[in-house]
Amino acid sequence: MKETEGIIVYQEQIMQIAVRIAGFSMAEADLLRRAVSKKKREILRQEREHFVKSAVNNNFPEKSASEIYDLIVKFADYGFPKSHAVAYSLISYQLAFIKANEPAYFYAALLSLATGNQDKIMEYIHEIRSKGITILPPSIQKSKFSHIVENGSIRVGLGAIKGVTPSFYNVVKSARTKVGWKSLFDFSAAIGGTNFTEKAIIPLIKAGALDEFRENRSVLLASIEAAGIMQCLSVPKGKMTYSMTSFIP
Repeated sequence: MKETEGIIVYQEQIMQIAVRIAGFSMAEADLLRRAVSKKKREILRQEREHFVKSAVNNNFPEKSASEIYDLIVKFADYGFPKSHAVAYSLISYQLAFIKANEPAYFYAALLSLATGNQDKIMEYIHEIRSKGITILPPSIQKSKFSHIVENGSIRVGLGAIKGVTPSFYNVVKSARTKVGWKSLFDFSAAIGGTNFTEKAIIPLIKAGALDEFRENRSVLLASIEAAGIMQCLSVPKGKMTYSMTSFIP
């Protein structure tokens, strides 16, 4: 263990210890390594007697052999194969660099990965605010599906809103125009009647994604039916793809 300053760091070192101290064959050492890798406590307990007895037969003191095996068992809580340890350390270095130098991008990605885990999201939001980074609300005209960085702030993605699916987002994305939508009615006309349903629109309104229409949310909620009917009436005769009754309570 010279290269790791006498500390067990890699699973391969477990095998070397078992072979040199306890006289294990490579096959036996690999079985011990697997037990460590899978954190199989029962097998590790069973192997203790085998290891210590074999080490004593190999002229090692019983106390030293037992202490070494204790280190092997502790190693099971954190150990990796050398190839994995190198890969993970490289990824950790890269993430630490991004977090230190481009924190908004780092946290935007982190929030996107945590979608659906409310506890984690709240933990990240607390940390983000402690860094002085502003979190912008979801926007039907600016948000992407995942969280993005916008002028140094984090814009909440539409995918974070319960009920917004990738397919619905793609409809919204393709319907966006350079001028943008000025009202719920514009939005209804742009995405089409088959997509403008209460199930899709109510979560957007409640999450604040339609606040840019400059209407109170209660007003927007009350206008869904009218916007849907207007969209229905605007469809040429013979091409209606839904019933107006879908908007009637």
